Amino acid sequence: MKTALLTEYLNEQLQYISTIVLSINKDSDITYLHGFRVAIRRTRSLLKLFFPQEEYVEKALKKIVKKTNALRELDIFIKSLDKE
Repeated sequence: MKTALLTEYLNEQLQYISTIVLSINKDSDITYLHGFRVAIRRTRSLLKLFFPQEEYVEKALKKIVKKTNALRELDIFIKSLDKE
């Protein structure tokens, strides 16, 4: 029963990731990128904890989130300039 809930949650997170990725671009609100990254981190953490044998999925998600690091830092920098 608990495994079914975990699997359902992971599936929902992956579904969210796949739908929001198309909304992320240079003109989109920074909350889309933030939500995308948070969902990936949650999914990675749960996969590592409960499905350590599924290492290839976790590693693929790690590569994806790593590619967004620079964009996220730039978004935060730009937002900090807007305030000043």
